[in-house]
Amino acid sequence: PAQDPAGWPAPARSLLQRKRHVKEFCGAWRALLALPLPARAHRRVLAALPEAVLPHVPRPLRYADLLSSGYSRGGVDALLSLKGLFVLMTRHNLEY
Repeated sequence: PAQDPAGWPAPARSLLQRKRHVKEFCGAWRALLALPLPARAHRRVLAALPEAVLPHVPRPLRYADLLSSGYSRGGVDALLSLKGLFVLMTRHNLEY
């Protein structure tokens, strides 16, 4: 049976808080995007952003530059970036 989290040490209890999860999630994505990604990995990131990342971060407009640069590269990157830009425009009032 699961233990009651109230009896857990404070550091363990803090892991259960939504705010902590969001902070760690955002930090992980920022760390990933700071890496020099190969083209294939960059395309996977562009494809994942609209549904797997943007709905779960407090400030999704931070990713507008990444999506804009993907769009300006053209080709497949542009197509993948369009969905993310559309989400930012329709749900988060990005003016492009």
